Amino acid sequence: MPKTESELWNWVVEYNRNATHDRGLISNYGYNAILDVNLVSVCKELAANTDGPVRILDVGCGSGKALAQLSQSLDQAGADIDDFEFWGMGLNRYEQMYIPEERMLYGGLNSYDFGDTKFHLILSVYAFHYFWHKLEAVERIHNELLAVGGRAYLHFPGYLLRFEESPEDIKQTESAGNAKFAKFLEESQRAGDICPMDFHVVPYYSDDDDRALLGEFGHLRFTKSNNDLIRFGVGLEAFAMFSKGFTIKSMDNSDRIYIASHYGKNPHYDMQGNKLDFQFGSPYGSCHLVKEESNGALVHRPAEGSDFAPYRITSVDIEVGGHGYEIDMAVHAIAADNVIVICPGACDSLAGELFPYRALASRIADERLGAVVRYNDPYDNKCKYADFLIEKLRAAILLIRREATHICGIENPKIRLLAYSSSAGAAAAVTSEFPEIDSLLLAAPSRDVPLDRFAEHYRKFTGNVHVLIGDSDETVLPQQAFWYYQEALSAGMREYVEFPGCGHRFCGTANQDMLLEAPNWAFGFRSRPEGFPPAVTEPSEAWLWM
Repeated sequence: MPKTESELWNWVVEYNRNATHDRGLISNYGYNAILDVNLVSVCKELAANTDGPVRILDVGCGSGKALAQLSQSLDQAGADIDDFEFWGMGLNRYEQMYIPEERMLYGGLNSYDFGDTKFHLILSVYAFHYFWHKLEAVERIHNELLAVGGRAYLHFPGYLLRFEESPEDIKQTESAGNAKFAKFLEESQRAGDICPMDFHVVPYYSDDDDRALLGEFGHLRFTKSNNDLIRFGVGLEAFAMFSKGFTIKSMDNSDRIYIASHYGKNPHYDMQGNKLDFQFGSPYGSCHLVKEESNGALVHRPAEGSDFAPYRITSVDIEVGGHGYEIDMAVHAIAADNVIVICPGACDSLAGELFPYRALASRIADERLGAVVRYNDPYDNKCKYADFLIEKLRAAILLIRREATHICGIENPKIRLLAYSSSAGAAAAVTSEFPEIDSLLLAAPSRDVPLDRFAEHYRKFTGNVHVLIGDSDETVLPQQAFWYYQEALSAGMREYVEFPGCGHRFCGTANQDMLLEAPNWAFGFRSRPEGFPPAVTEPSEAWLWM
């Protein structure tokens, strides 16, 4: 499985070497069919309205066979072939290339330096499936590469764009995803952010007698009518690699890989309206792991430049009680000496319906307290819940062990657990199994894992323990939460804090603000955040209840 963008591109090139790099112009799966257009007619129209040669760019051209056939077809249709320039963009040289070397641009669309060159027609077939920054690529085609009056015809996988982290959005069908993208496009046009664009889908079927529906070709086409810039008003927040079936797959999956791009509503622009640079590197999206020689040792520090790096959404398969589960995991990679695992409450989503997991992860990463791994809780009552809780957390920690250098930049990071509600017992249970765990932050901790599964090991845990509870928690009694403080007998540091007027979900602006500061208190080794309640350092007799 590729682990960096460059590895991914190399993998794609190798995979497609004998499969699609010779895709032609005219066939059931040729350019005209996939783009749902007659390119000869389009080229002749452009030539009639263009002074000088019509420059045509095929992004992801493979061997350039489609461009060569387009040239031949134009010649046969009576067009003056000298009125056209055919340019290809790709990542590899094939044994047989159909366009001259001087007309081949080797590199990626988002990073290649085109200088002042403008094109009148830009085509792309089966390339955007492998882009992380899909919408940024569309912006660049319109804003920088097309001449005024120029046209773009893009085979565009709208279903590979996500705008939420709900399970339905992460594992959406091809049809549902294309419909969501079409709606997003309409909203962007109504807001005046982009020029008029047409997006439609055409179903395609197998070539055999069954004529089975295989999927949809998404087509995005537009004309650049003036030099006004377009901006979609969103920024890439995360990405996921997945294979056939349109669901996320694990890191070691070897099937065909496509890239799902997860966009957020906050665009990545500075105060002057300039788009922030995006960089690539780690498979988890962090681009800031660099090695420097310091006293003869390799150290990792944030790289200079943009702080923006998309996080990675992947999945891990686990088996509990004979039943298989696919656990979605979001990995926020930064250079750090530790990884913080955010463990969810019962049946909660990746972003957090009950608890702000994504907001916590962003705050932790922004303040560089550590890299972050968070996951969902797709429990379905088919197995024992305690076993399910423990196996999910084990899977997250094992992922960190396997991929540590890509997540935080070192091989053996410390691991810190931020466990909410039902996950607290699982966090306590695994402390003896994974010696790299050095701190626990337990928020509204319940005891969904029986005491005999973890109490003895937990009492021997020598790391730090911090317990949070709302004094009005309607699900977990403060006495129950206090047990986690009271029984942390060997902890290097232990503290217990009650949020006044706070329920199980830490609702309300004041409670949410304090909750977002809690990792600083527990993992940042910093002074107590302003407004943070005082800690209880000795158990009161009123709390003893065992």
